[in-house]
Amino acid sequence: MKKPVRNLRELAKLAGVSHVTVSRALNGSPAVKRTTRERIEAIAAEHGYRINPYFSELLKRRRSGTLGTIAWMNLLPRRDVWRTEPQWKQFLPAAKQRSEELGFSLDEIWCGQARMTSRRLLEILDSRRITGLILPERESILERFDLPWEQFAIVSFLSNDQRQHQWDRVLPNHDWNLRHAMEHLRRRGRSRIGMVIASFQTEETENLWLSRYERAQREGLIEDKLPPYFIRRSLPEEKANVLAWYKRHRPDAILCWAKELWPLLESHGYRVPQDIALAHMQIPEIPQPWSGVDIGRDRIARCCVETLAAKISQNERGIPPFRKTILIDGRWIDGATA
Repeated sequence: MKKPVRNLRELAKLAGVSHVTVSRALNGSPAVKRTTRERIEAIAAEHGYRINPYFSELLKRRRSGTLGTIAWMNLLPRRDVWRTEPQWKQFLPAAKQRSEELGFSLDEIWCGQARMTSRRLLEILDSRRITGLILPERESILERFDLPWEQFAIVSFLSNDQRQHQWDRVLPNHDWNLRHAMEHLRRRGRSRIGMVIASFQTEETENLWLSRYERAQREGLIEDKLPPYFIRRSLPEEKANVLAWYKRHRPDAILCWAKELWPLLESHGYRVPQDIALAHMQIPEIPQPWSGVDIGRDRIARCCVETLAAKISQNERGIPPFRKTILIDGRWIDGATA
């Protein structure tokens, strides 16, 4: 077999036609001449390309205008969080765009409002003929609403909370992302790498940040074994303790989550990155040009929609017998702090 092709555009280049023609040919469209279709099919076979049957079916249904509506279940107490908060506002536009590309409409349903009941929520879902749910869970939806889950295709994301074990989910690859960040810091000559992390994040990440950090110490990726600092309230409330930790252990780089750490250190005469490098473990959209990991919020949202679309196509509803977890690798961002 010749070198495999990864997508329609690569196959179209080999065939000397547009990617639209390739898509039509592989889906058996009568708009493509038989000789052209057979030539494209032969090239596809030579290079090991097979069209995804689930998305092929979705495209056929999209042309007939029968795909329907999926719901973005906003469980937060403030309705506008997914549009205004820097760490959240990339998700919803990406999900909407991918939904439209696959022929769905996506409705945001605010479940976090105080007056929302199980009965009212089900009425909304039924009236809009919603077939699939995206659950950006920050708390357990099962504890709040009693719904006939078997009627819906469901994908969740963000939450590593073990209470959410029922649903297939899409998550940042926390283990890989943290190792990736440490490797970049090491390439910059940093070996005394510390960590400042909020206590609640050890639970939210299923302890993956902390365990990867400790494993790196054991494996020698980090030369000096510095104890992490756990923020139990907020960094502004604990700034004296954070500074005391820094003076005691003198790290030359810090893996962190709280954006307030940068101005705190500089306000006490420590230059970033000359004296101390900072790597943000989940870079939000903030004014400061941070170095660190972009977890791929847009890619996570798009993957949620793609996974949900496949489940709808396969008529997979309700709680699956075995949960599937899809991990999305982040990417390092070169900024001003490392």
